[in-house]
Amino acid sequence: MAETRKIPVAGFMSPPGWLDPSPEEFRTILDGPAIIQQTMMPIYNFVFGKIANIAGTLPEMLYCARQLGSAESDVIAHTGTPFGWAGLGTEREARDRRDLMVDAAGGVPVVMAGLAILDGLRALGAEKLAISTPYYTKEWKEAWSAIVTSGGFDILTMQSMDEQGLVPADGNIDDHGWMMKPENIIASAVRVARDCPGAQAVVITGAGARTMLLTPEIEKQTGLPVVASDTALFWAMAREIDVPLKPGSLGRLTTA
Repeated sequence: MAETRKIPVAGFMSPPGWLDPSPEEFRTILDGPAIIQQTMMPIYNFVFGKIANIAGTLPEMLYCARQLGSAESDVIAHTGTPFGWAGLGTEREARDRRDLMVDAAGGVPVVMAGLAILDGLRALGAEKLAISTPYYTKEWKEAWSAIVTSGGFDILTMQSMDEQGLVPADGNIDDHGWMMKPENIIASAVRVARDCPGAQAVVITGAGARTMLLTPEIEKQTGLPVVASDTALFWAMAREIDVPLKPGSLGRLTTA
């Protein structure tokens, strides 16, 4: 009698108070069945702007990891990029934080968006990076840069949309609902690639920049693989639960 394979369960941990499109998007790119569940970090009126605020949310992340682990998740993913490294200085420290969540979840693998980006870049063999950080402030960019360079990567440029003139320099990210316009995401990514002829990949950081449907166009215009917060997270999750991705759904990263 043939063995019946358990349908894998993917658990999403979403930032507080954010309408997270990740669970529904992930479902659309899988070339096989999966059960999707989600929990939100239990913090009311959370203020995202400061790295210190994000760094202080480890207790809530551990709580969510326990919840999703006890609900039979086979992989747990945190969609908020800086939650994996805020307040830390190196990739190693970020992986140690991730391991605390694995322990809280009873050993269930945990994927963090920022670390998934680094893993995806290594899978592609890309070390020289052109990075678009659409809405990152100077503080966020400095913190993210430290994590990336500690992993041995070479940042050729890191630019936000306000620096590029794509959004007002005195604007407020809350005005965008933490969801950037597709045309600006593409323009920002193309700009960093054109500024760095030696780049081996374009990185787009920030879950508020949804790139899954934009990746083919960005790769076409730049000639480079694109590794972004959302696509890297989905790629890493699919690997953990051993469910194939639909062909080309994440650009070149799909088969990395």
